[in-house]
Amino acid sequence: MIRQTLLPSLLNREVTDFERELLSLPARHGGLGIFNPCNLCESSVQRSEELTAPLVELILSQASTFNPSEMHDYQFDILKEQKAETEKEYLRRKEELYEKAPDNIRRQIELASEKGASSWVTAPPLKQHHTVLCKRDFWDAMCLRYGWTPTE
Repeated sequence: MIRQTLLPSLLNREVTDFERELLSLPARHGGLGIFNPCNLCESSVQRSEELTAPLVELILSQASTFNPSEMHDYQFDILKEQKAETEKEYLRRKEELYEKAPDNIRRQIELASEKGASSWVTAPPLKQHHTVLCKRDFWDAMCLRYGWTPTE
């Protein structure tokens, strides 16, 4: 549904497999952050199990005491490691896509990954900050970001 309905409606164009993978990257890596649940479900389950393992142990052992501060420290360390692993995975996927991409798209990925180039993508649409785009402006901006030909 995301690939065949949401993205074509959002972008006013059909999306290829390559583009779908690119759009699933975070904005800072040239994507839009529209993750693909098919690609992330296994790692998400694994990370969830890792993060909740101490709680599961306490429940299974029917422990009568619980120290939340110990759990907080453990979870903080695990989350920090998981965030670093996730960032490495995004960089790996970006490099794979970059290698597969045609030259003109490679340049677009480089430009979209520049520091600050994605701030408009992640900015909340607020009239007082002038960050609201009508759909035509948004479609044009997407075409500029990814080197697509604008539609009528």
